[in-house]
Amino acid sequence: MTFSIPELRPALMDRELWYLLDDLRAFRHKFRHLYARPIDPKRVMMMQETIDTVVSGFTVAHKTFRSALEQIRGELPDDEPDE
Repeated sequence: MTFSIPELRPALMDRELWYLLDDLRAFRHKFRHLYARPIDPKRVMMMQETIDTVVSGFTVAHKTFRSALEQIRGELPDDEPDE
């Protein structure tokens, strides 16, 4: 998702956004599998503040990715046979 493949597709997102998403994923995993230890309220609030940044960043990244794919598709030769 963070790597572009030249002449095939761009990266979906940059590493900074990927790291934020990974932090949220790790937090969710820990939260879902935490049984014995209490949840740190500061960590919960920090993750809550991160969500808005991640959602808006992903929305922009996804639109940019789709636009790039549309451009690539437009540059591909037609598959229609010559008559």
